[in-house]
Amino acid sequence: RFAPEHLPPPAISNRSDLDEKLLFLRRHRDWEPSTLGVGSSITMRSLYGAPFYEGLEPRDRFLNVGFGGARIHQVRAAGRFYLDLFPTVRTVVQLVVPPDFEDCTTAPSQLFDPADAGAYVRGEMSSVEAYLKYFNPHELIPQAFRIAAARRNTSGGAAGDRLYTDPFGSMPMTMSAPEARHRHKLLYTETRALDPACFRELRAWSREVEARGARLVIVVPPFSPIFLREVAGAP
Repeated sequence: RFAPEHLPPPAISNRSDLDEKLLFLRRHRDWEPSTLGVGSSITMRSLYGAPFYEGLEPRDRFLNVGFGGARIHQVRAAGRFYLDLFPTVRTVVQLVVPPDFEDCTTAPSQLFDPADAGAYVRGEMSSVEAYLKYFNPHELIPQAFRIAAARRNTSGGAAGDRLYTDPFGSMPMTMSAPEARHRHKLLYTETRALDPACFRELRAWSREVEARGARLVIVVPPFSPIFLREVAGAP
């Protein structure tokens, strides 16, 4: 059970998909992506890298660093880390949905120590050191029994149990029609009021990307009909 394929990544952020992404980057630290996908699970699950990659050298490929549940200010904080890590990035693509704008005031913006995460990804921190520093037996032991299956999984079970990562860093997830309806209802009929601070964070993030010589492209996918029908004040 504790062979490498059964070990979860070190709990640097204590979020399974985000920590799995850091492990993915550690294994591909020679990459020099020119296009970066950032955002919440809508980016992580839905943004496919192949169209961005065609005609480029392998090291210049598209890289998806989205992670589940991210609010705009958390995307901004993580985005700064990734832009520091990959100065070759010239285009940042971010898919946004209403829950991304719910709370940029009370929720913490920094979800991991960027110095430790950077050292781990670059190989300057050994895996043993990372596991010891971020030792979490409550996650490590249970995940040792399911992580290998989660890394193969795109459908079935809870969303957090779907950690299959494609060659571009995306974690695609397939859903049945009933499951999609349930997920939409869960996400969009209990949406809280949008936080004006999130829009300020997005503008500041755009300026930061531009200051680095890159361009931020914001994509708003079609809204769920459930959101438009059920949430007060929806357009």
